[in-house]
Amino acid sequence: MKQRGDVVKLIGKKCTVFVQCNSSTGSKLVEVLLDTGAQCSLISESLLSRHFFGLRVNCLSELLEDNETLQVRWGNNEQIPYIGYALIEISLPGINKRAMVPFLVTGGALEVPILGFNALEY
Repeated sequence: MKQRGDVVKLIGKKCTVFVQCNSSTGSKLVEVLLDTGAQCSLISESLLSRHFFGLRVNCLSELLEDNETLQVRWGNNEQIPYIGYALIEISLPGINKRAMVPFLVTGGALEVPILGFNALEY
């Protein structure tokens, strides 16, 4: 792509980092996309089984109030289908703090898990 003087590139690099992830199935470094515009963290069903084989997908009603529903949408307002959530403990690089993060599990395709602002603000 052509660059002009002091103008920033139209498309930048992906903001991915490797985070330490711990679950009942083990511990490993996993590449995630940091997305400060996302209100929740997402992982696809296929990535969950690849990185955390056997980790339980929980029913979302465990986190919601009675009769509460959840609609999650991409930036283009398209609804994100989800099948539940998985709890994964993460540690961000350079920060000596761990957090149990509920990742919504989607049947859709994701290149890497998305670590949303719900985890980053913790």
